[in-house]
Amino acid sequence: GDENFDETGPSLLSDLDDELIYTSHTYIYTERELALEEHLKNALVIERDNERIRKSVKKIADREKISIKNVLSRKRYIREL
Repeated sequence: GDENFDETGPSLLSDLDDELIYTSHTYIYTERELALEEHLKNALVIERDNERIRKSVKKIADREKISIKNVLSRKRYIREL
């Protein structure tokens, strides 16, 4: 792996709702804000049709003052390990 990145595990994002569980994909981030925003975006991409996930993402985004519009409009690639 790249030693410049820290693996983001459940402990870093432990405040996420239970609905936003980690999938089989593993993502890496350099800081919590990026990790949280990316995780919300990934949840929306992976579970696009899941209403409960969408509501959970919106609730977390509102709490953390992250714009869902910004999350959805980002052109960042999902990086899989």
